[in-house]
Amino acid sequence: MTEIRVGSRRPFRIGLLTGILVILIVLGIQLFLLRVLSVFNTGLGLWVLATEFVSTAALLLALVFVGSFIAARLQRQSGSRTPWGAYYILLGLACFAAFTLGMNSRLALDVKYSTYATKAGINFLNLQYLNGAVIWTTLLLTALFMLSDPRVSSVTGSDGYHDPLHRFERSMSVVHDPLKV
Repeated sequence: MTEIRVGSRRPFRIGLLTGILVILIVLGIQLFLLRVLSVFNTGLGLWVLATEFVSTAALLLALVFVGSFIAARLQRQSGSRTPWGAYYILLGLACFAAFTLGMNSRLALDVKYSTYATKAGINFLNLQYLNGAVIWTTLLLTALFMLSDPRVSSVTGSDGYHDPLHRFERSMSVVHDPLKV
């Protein structure tokens, strides 16, 4: 039996793993530096930090996947390693920009937090509601509010499936049609 190989995926995997490692290093350095700030030592501050890290990581991972794929494809077509050089330069610049912009915005958040905390004399990030379950309480209240909508019903239709328009059809059947005698 003859095996036909279109191309090796090894350069793509090496570029992918290298890019993921660089992202982890950049975010690790940021986390190490930002944990010193008081704003990120609270529960709410950690949630803010985590959401910003996820969005930064998603953008950088998209760049890593696309860049590694394109560099591997161009290397396979031309036989040259210059696409990898361009990929690593672009990845380095993107990681530097993500680090710089991330540190800038998070330091600005710490300045606002420190200003509010000293002027108001209250630590608003450490306020606790229902034993610290602010987020779960908010999600529960949102779900209850959405389920209290009168348009939500659990009526099944004649075919046995959920029929969201059941109330509408029932109310329309009561309406008197003047054309019918």
